[in-house]
Amino acid sequence: MVEPARVKAQLEAILASPKLVSAPSLQRFLRHVVEETLASREQALKEYGIGSVVFGRGQDFNPKTDPIVRVQARNVRARLEQYYARAGAGDAVVIELPKGTYVPVFHVRERPRAKRGWLVTVLTLAAAIIVLAGAAVFESRQNTCGHGPQASSRQFLSP
Repeated sequence: MVEPARVKAQLEAILASPKLVSAPSLQRFLRHVVEETLASREQALKEYGIGSVVFGRGQDFNPKTDPIVRVQARNVRARLEQYYARAGAGDAVVIELPKGTYVPVFHVRERPRAKRGWLVTVLTLAAAIIVLAGAAVFESRQNTCGHGPQASSRQFLSP
């Protein structure tokens, strides 16, 4: 279980992101479902209640004729996916809204172990330096032993 304080901090980060800052109705929806879940009132997260409370549809709200909650849930899911693919890619806490429910799920993302790609890069760089240094030494020896291009031009210039 993720500590509520960490979930709330993550919620605020998501709500402040460019993906949600310009969508106040999606912010209200996400805040409502997260706060209700943290308060252990997830059983109240039904389409009618969300439509009435979050979207101001009132007591006359009919989820069968007004798809506002389903549409906005789909939009929230898409924005969360976009957020975690970009700005939130390194966030430790993940808030998900699984399909088929309005109850969010919170979990701590496992930190990936350091990849060994850096080792391959360092070894490749070291090998390149060794090859270049060896080539420079070879070129230097060729020139000083009288076998390089400068030495052959000296042969033609000498009497």
